Amino acid sequence: MAPLRDKLHVLTLNAHSLLEWDTAFCLETMTDAILREEVDILVLQEVNQGLETAVAEQSELEASQFMPCEQEVPVRKDNYALAAAKLLQKKGGRYSWTWAYAHRGYDRFEEGEAVFTRLPVLETDALCVSTPQGRCSRKIAGMKVQLSDGALWCYSVHMGWWKDKEDPFAEQWAKLRNHCAEKERCLLMGDFNSPAHLEGEGYSLITADGWQDAWRIAKNRDEGITVGGKIDGWREGKDDAIRIDFAFLLGLPAPDRSRVIFNDSFYPVISDHYGVLTEW
Repeated sequence: MAPLRDKLHVLTLNAHSLLEWDTAFCLETMTDAILREEVDILVLQEVNQGLETAVAEQSELEASQFMPCEQEVPVRKDNYALAAAKLLQKKGGRYSWTWAYAHRGYDRFEEGEAVFTRLPVLETDALCVSTPQGRCSRKIAGMKVQLSDGALWCYSVHMGWWKDKEDPFAEQWAKLRNHCAEKERCLLMGDFNSPAHLEGEGYSLITADGWQDAWRIAKNRDEGITVGGKIDGWREGKDDAIRIDFAFLLGLPAPDRSRVIFNDSFYPVISDHYGVLTEW
């Protein structure tokens, strides 16, 4: 496969936002890293906003370079992605962004996924991959961006668990896979809630369908661990150190490097997940 003509740096992080972490510190650390590492595409999961917070004004959203991908729930003034967009602008970054509401989180948030990019945006997209009891509970946010050698779709993904009988991972993946089937080049990045070392579960299903794990094929890589302890959703597991945050590639060459950041080795910890930076 031909190499990319452009330098491309992409980052995924489950932000676990507005929870037990110092939000101001997290935003400062994250935006500093985004600019220092010259991130072209950023995807965030667990991007929260308060249930009762006032809705952001249209002029405020336009000034932040917000590009809607759906109309179900409005962006509120305390939306974590909106705060990140404003801070990036203050520091000299110019990123367009979108946010899609997925479900209520911790009974006090409207939780969703976000995509940021400093590349030209051609389209935005939102896809519901989970509808237990007939109501959407997991939604994927996406942007189609322009590279010098063609377009690239990139999605922020937050999947459910393999053993969830009411809302199985395999059904969620089938919807996402089919949605992306006609896309020539695509990046699926995020928290897949499916450890890479567990055979016959979500990770195996995705790679069997032809998607490549960027970490596994990268020319240079670290250990890849993205969760270093017990976190919500994984407190019953035997393993404290797991890899459940990925960049899956379709129609893209092997990256030059994959490395974990926000793990105290490279930038301070700012979430219960670490970030994954993939570089071409």
